[in-house]
Amino acid sequence: MKDKLPYYCIKVLRGKLLAEKTLFAATRREIEILHYVRDVPGCCSLVDIVYDSSSLALVFPLYPHGDLLSFMQLANRTREMPLPAVREIFV
Repeated sequence: MKDKLPYYCIKVLRGKLLAEKTLFAATRREIEILHYVRDVPGCCSLVDIVYDSSSLALVFPLYPHGDLLSFMQLANRTREMPLPAVREIFV
């Protein structure tokens, strides 16, 4: 039986977007936060950062059905969900 290969999700920032000070600062803060929560169970982990002179890519593990915002919008839920309900869906 073949081993399952891991899948990844990549967030890419290119060109002018990368040069915008507010977006650059927000991305830097996102990386800092991901660094602090890297050992917290259930938190999305940053696998790698890949960059060159014109782009920056953040590499994450792919979590099937891992987009909580889209799930909430599709389910037409406007209130907060309790943590156990969220874990049941995504973990």
